[in-house]
Amino acid sequence: MSPAAGNANVPDHTMKPNVAYCKTCHTAYTGTNFDILSGRTNAKKALFELQAELNTKGLLTRSAAAPYAVLSDEDLADAQFNLDLTRPGGNGGVNFSLDADTAGVLYNYLLLARGKDLGVHNLAYQKQLLFDSIKKAKGGVDPTSISRP
Repeated sequence: MSPAAGNANVPDHTMKPNVAYCKTCHTAYTGTNFDILSGRTNAKKALFELQAELNTKGLLTRSAAAPYAVLSDEDLADAQFNLDLTRPGGNGGVNFSLDADTAGVLYNYLLLARGKDLGVHNLAYQKQLLFDSIKKAKGGVDPTSISRP
């Protein structure tokens, strides 16, 4: 945790990242943001691809009540992945019954979408999760947005 000026330079447990503080350990990094080697940019592209696949399968919504509409074009474009919810049901509100692979892909998406760090903490792991999840969601077709790590 980085020291917080408004807290007598004592870490304030907000866990808000600070590039300057990160550089105290990662001394070779000369950038000014967290998009190291375009990792965050690539993770975001892959999340868009996975989100679209899951939405096409009718598994995502942002609706708080029935009829739980799938994500709109606006939702799919806003990069607010953390707002996506699992869609409770498609046919008259009946819950979906997912096979293990689809449930795993959905779980991976929600895990990465809720994290909001876009791979800063473990880029290789996130990249592998995204690659495998997109490939599984697309029925074995390699992702277009990300390569295997």
